[in-house]
Parts: sequence; C-alpha cells; structure tokens
Amino acid sequence: MVNVLGEPIDGIEMETENCLRDYDMRLRQSGLDLKTYMQYTGMKLEDLRAQLNLLPHISEDIKNIALYVIGCLNPKGYLERDTETIVDDFIFIASKVVTEEQVEEAISVVQSLEPAGVGARNIRECLILQLKRIDNPSDAVLLATRILEECYTAIEDKRFDKIQKALGVTEEEVQDAVAELKKLNPQPCYTSDILMDNSVVIVPDFNVHDED
Repeated sequence: MVNVLGEPIDGIEMETENCLRDYDMRLRQSGLDLKTYMQYTGMKLEDLRAQLNLLPHISEDIKNIALYVIGCLNPKGYLERDTETIVDDFIFIASKVVTEEQVEEAISVVQSLEPAGVGARNIRECLILQLKRIDNPSDAVLLATRILEECYTAIEDKRFDKIQKALGVTEEEVQDAVAELKKLNPQPCYTSDILMDNSVVIVPDFNVHDED
C-alpha cells in the first residue's frame, strides 16, 4: 500500500516515528517552548509533520492531504498551490478523489501549526492568522484584524484616513492597530539563530501618516 506520494506506508510510518523522536529531542534540548522554538530556529518540514502527527482526532484522509500541503509550502511557509490544483494533484498522482472541502480542512489543520502564519496563501491571510492566535486580544489587536479583513487595500496604500472613515475609528486607534501589525512577521518561517544572537526581525511596512 502506498500513500498519495506513491511511497510505501511502512516507510512513511518509520520516517514519521524518527521525525517525532528527533523533533522531541531537539525541542527538549533547546529549553524553549514550542512557539519560541519554531520562531527562532526556523521551520523544517519534518517539524511540521511531527506536529501534525501529534494532533488528535484527525482522520487519515485529512492527515494525508495535510502532509501533501506541507510538502507544497515554499521556504517562507506560504502555500502557493490553490485548492482546486491540490484536488487535481491527488487525482493525477494518486488516482484518489478528494473534495475541495477536505483540502480546505487540511489547509486549516496546517495553519493551526507553529509558527503562526504557516500555510497562509498570501500575506494578508498570514498576518490575520498570527493576530487570531493571540490570547486575550486587546482592542488594538481586534482592530488590526478588522483592518486586514475589511480595509486591506487601504492599509497597503497607507490610506489611514480611509480606514478611519470606513471603520469609524480615531487616528490614535489606527496608530495603535498599526503598532500591532508591525509586531507580526510576514515571513513566518524565516530562519534565525537564537544561539548566535543573529536574528533579524522582518515587519510589515505600515507607517501612520496623514493623507490630504
């Protein structure tokens, strides 16, 4: 029996077991929690696969699709294949029919992994995923989410006056929301080395200024 990639299931199970063991060892040796570990050591595909295998209550079908999705991520952690294309991939590669709903569910599973923002299909979704991962979000975080969801073109163009009018908020509130956006990483799988103190912070280019 083979999986969607045409690999023997027994081999995949052995590889997964090895990934889980290595991943757990590296995580424990780092002395970091999972979120910090992924933030500062960078994403590796085996790390994502290991996290996936630790998630409970996921059907084998969704897990196999999610594994394929992980394999489709670019080095920055973005998914560049659309849902329909992934459906076609399964038909052509594995002669297996999957639905767009199953693919979307699998993408959501991948997007639940660390680091926050992984599996996003564009920068807007990447930043929204990071904001929605914040516990007990402040008013500024909630507004930042609304801005991305409802006024993305305005924030891209730095038309903060339009955001104020569209959302009925003050300039100060927009400034606070932009400050939250600047804390996010548009490249969630950017690799840095915490042990060498050589990390680089990449932030979205959102600056508040008045528009005539």
